Amino acid sequence: MANAWVLVVGMHRSGTSATVGVLHRLGLTLPEDLMTGRSDNHEHYESVSLSDANDGILALMGGRWDAPPEMPPGWEQHPDLLALQKMAVRSVAAAFARPGVAVWKDPRNALLLPYWANLLSPVLGVVVPWREPMAVARSLLARDGIPLADGLALWHRYNDAALRNSVGYDVLVVEYDALVEQPMVAATAATAWLERIIPGRSLDQGMVAAAAQTVSSPLRHERGDDDLPVAVRELRDRLRALAGSHRRLGADLATPSDLPG
Repeated sequence: MANAWVLVVGMHRSGTSATVGVLHRLGLTLPEDLMTGRSDNHEHYESVSLSDANDGILALMGGRWDAPPEMPPGWEQHPDLLALQKMAVRSVAAAFARPGVAVWKDPRNALLLPYWANLLSPVLGVVVPWREPMAVARSLLARDGIPLADGLALWHRYNDAALRNSVGYDVLVVEYDALVEQPMVAATAATAWLERIIPGRSLDQGMVAAAAQTVSSPLRHERGDDDLPVAVRELRDRLRALAGSHRRLGADLATPSDLPG
């Protein structure tokens, strides 16, 4: 089983797969039960068993990925969820049987990170990829038939949860457009971050270049716009300002100043 963890959390359709492709080429271990057969993304990089586990957790709480449940403080200590821990640990061990530093990507972990943080040790860092909200909403409309307003609400829910749940961790915030437009710059930044959070890790320039080459420009490169709900626009601007790495992300950065941390 993996002996250290880097978790990639971010809204669906936001470049999480592209980000994992870079991190994998920089030496992090992928799950062994990778999801396949997705027409919308041939390199999905998600674990079948752990995706099922996350769907089960959301269902137990009365929701699903596109209709997230309410998650009151301390939800991760719910007795029904605690009863699932042995099964969850077995799923993790099966998906990541090899030792090393694992990269686990699942957008649902933006919501569920507090539960998994109790089972995975140590979590060396958290990566938060994000994409322009309207581009995500349009992608969800095309793929899943989710109306634009609902897609924007999901964008806000996931990205807000990703930042809040990443407080206290070493965090790398990755903007999808920047990753696509300047992959070498993004791969170099990811390399510097990994070398800081993983003791003894040193990566040569060839690995960095190979990681950058995994990033391909999307066929449809949609830009966002400012015709957005105020809360969505404000969170988008906060994510822009957070681009790059943060040692022990603080609640003052992860949440609006008028809300508790």
